[in-house]
Amino acid sequence: MESEADTIPAPVVPFRTTFRCAAIMYWGVFVPPCYLFFMATYSWFRLRRQTGSRADYALLLLQWPNLAFVYPLVVAGCVSAARIAWAPSTRRGDLWVRIGVYTGMANWLVLAVLWAVGVDQQTSGSGSFIILLAIAPIVFFLGTLPWVACTRVSSNGPPWESMLYGLFFVVAIATFFVTIPAYFYGSTIWAAPLALVCYAWAGWDCLAGDPLSKRRVSLKAMLGVFVWLSIHLAAWRYAVTSMLARHGQEFTE
Repeated sequence: MESEADTIPAPVVPFRTTFRCAAIMYWGVFVPPCYLFFMATYSWFRLRRQTGSRADYALLLLQWPNLAFVYPLVVAGCVSAARIAWAPSTRRGDLWVRIGVYTGMANWLVLAVLWAVGVDQQTSGSGSFIILLAIAPIVFFLGTLPWVACTRVSSNGPPWESMLYGLFFVVAIATFFVTIPAYFYGSTIWAAPLALVCYAWAGWDCLAGDPLSKRRVSLKAMLGVFVWLSIHLAAWRYAVTSMLARHGQEFTE
């Protein structure tokens, strides 16, 4: 005989909650390292004649080994974003997780600016990054939808939702050789601005769920935050210095 507890259906997770977790995990945790790896290994700087423009500096800054000390900081931000994504709404992580998200947002603000400058120059200054930003919300939704579907297809949602996700997977499999390359290529193109959006979203959830004004921060913690910020400044200083040195070498060779 089944107990009363066994007959109680599991609560249905709201779509917004599932979408939020999937978006932060994909655009804030998985895509950023892939994007940086692609930019570090792909020879943008050698494919075009150097003109001394801002794009030359921006694209060169994204290449290895200029960001060598920034990569660990990006990974730390990814870990913090993953913790925030799966934390209950009543507890968005401790101070260090939140600081990781906030500094991750700052890092991706810089990387998004570099992305915009590089894209604009690669398209002869046509302002195409504005068009890409206009399309970004569509890419953000469509890029997150497969991971939402994987999470919700077996949930206790309405039957039409499961049927819709099932149809989505059938279409994706039927057009595999078109959709999969386009999916990952599009993710790389829009990675920087959408990563910034996800870190801003995670940071806003932190403030809304558990404001820092309600916390008492010790002197030791404040000193640790100061050291953490100093590490970020030193890493970016090294990146700029290394980029300028390499730029000078490219011109003299």
